[in-house]
Amino acid sequence: MTAFRALFLDRDGIINLDHGYVHRKENFEFLPGIFDLGRAARSLDLRIIVVTNQAGIGRGLFTEREFAELTEWMNRRFADENAPIFDVYHCSAHPEHGIGEYQVDSHDRKPNPGMFLRAQRDHGIDLEKSIMIGDKASDLVAAFSAGVETRILLRSTHHPGESTEHATHVVCSLEEAISILSSALIEECTRDQVPAAYSTVPNLDQCRVVLESAGYLVRKPVFPSSTIVDQNLYAPYINNWATFQPWIGSEFIEGLVTTLLAAGRLTLVTRDRLWVLKTAFEQTRNLSGEIWETGVFQGGTALMLKRLLEVTLTSAHQAELRLFDTFQGMPETRDDLDLHREGDFADTSLEAVRSLIGPKDWIHFHPGRVPETFAGLEARLIRLAHVDLDIYEGILSTCEFVYPRLVPGGMMVFDDYGFWSCPGARMAVDQFFAGTPEQPLALPTGQAIVTKLPVSAPLAASTLEVSPDSVART
Repeated sequence: MTAFRALFLDRDGIINLDHGYVHRKENFEFLPGIFDLGRAARSLDLRIIVVTNQAGIGRGLFTEREFAELTEWMNRRFADENAPIFDVYHCSAHPEHGIGEYQVDSHDRKPNPGMFLRAQRDHGIDLEKSIMIGDKASDLVAAFSAGVETRILLRSTHHPGESTEHATHVVCSLEEAISILSSALIEECTRDQVPAAYSTVPNLDQCRVVLESAGYLVRKPVFPSSTIVDQNLYAPYINNWATFQPWIGSEFIEGLVTTLLAAGRLTLVTRDRLWVLKTAFEQTRNLSGEIWETGVFQGGTALMLKRLLEVTLTSAHQAELRLFDTFQGMPETRDDLDLHREGDFADTSLEAVRSLIGPKDWIHFHPGRVPETFAGLEARLIRLAHVDLDIYEGILSTCEFVYPRLVPGGMMVFDDYGFWSCPGARMAVDQFFAGTPEQPLALPTGQAIVTKLPVSAPLAASTLEVSPDSVART
């Protein structure tokens, strides 16, 4: 049997949000980025194998049949996303709380390596060259005991303080994990030698080894579904030279991430995008006007904006921070323009975000749907707007309301503009700014920024009073 490489995944906390003993479809929320990870694994010739402890069965909370039905549904979802799951192994036992035959210290229950070894016997897996992603120390201990060389710990809200002793890498998002998959396989390939018999007519894998041994970077890109509008314009953006990345080692950014992890919260915005938003804040800090964020989720970028304001606020220069979100998950979306669905990102609440951000008289929460929550704010001026709503209607409504109130030199940062998972975001931005002097500047990070030009026509006086304070401070 030919050995192949596997990507082992824990289920609860990696594939889906861990609500505790998840066993029904209505409680099964896919983790953001999981299908991108699955497609990346397929492009790298890694077969996805799920290894999951399911003590809820042994405790009598749900049945083997219910687990099997949910697994079948999960597998179909992955297949529909062009990211097929190769196999699923589970352990129903619990040494203390199992009922009847399930009360046993099973060799399959992580941190024991039994499920990995069964997968090796069943499918001829090369464990040493395989990869494990988990959110608990027991996941990594099991992989280590089985001989899996690359072990990635995903910091999660459910297990924020997990030991990193057996982790070779620690990440805060599945997006970061994708880059590690590629890097790990490149390192493995460069250690191998290409047989002389294949030096003249190598296959594609051997070509990759030869090129990488010579110092080339080789990537097999992951492309979106053909149903995406302008699908041909979406492609991985790869430089084969080192570039300046100031967010690496930034004490401010790392301090923010540390705080979020300690609080058991997440930001889906990566470090490079955090840096872009931070820079936009600093560029507009001497302008009059408020700071708005539409799309708050668990409050990660809102906390960053608050910290930046605390540094710059003075008695002579005040600013308000306004946060707009349902705080209950994604509202209704459009099937023809959006890939996200109603109820996505529901793992948040107004109370939780308030607790994270802390009370300040210059921070205002606006729970509800955009644009209804803009009511009563027509006379406000804005210097910076961070737009992270993911979907067409919300982003278009934000542009229509915010742009006329954006002071000259003010900036709008669109977090989701370039991501193929948010096609409606780009369509809304492009549609709106087609009729303005400004044009969105698309960034390799996936964001886009718009800076208000001084020549832009002001809003009619009957709609908005523009005072001299709206001009940049000198």
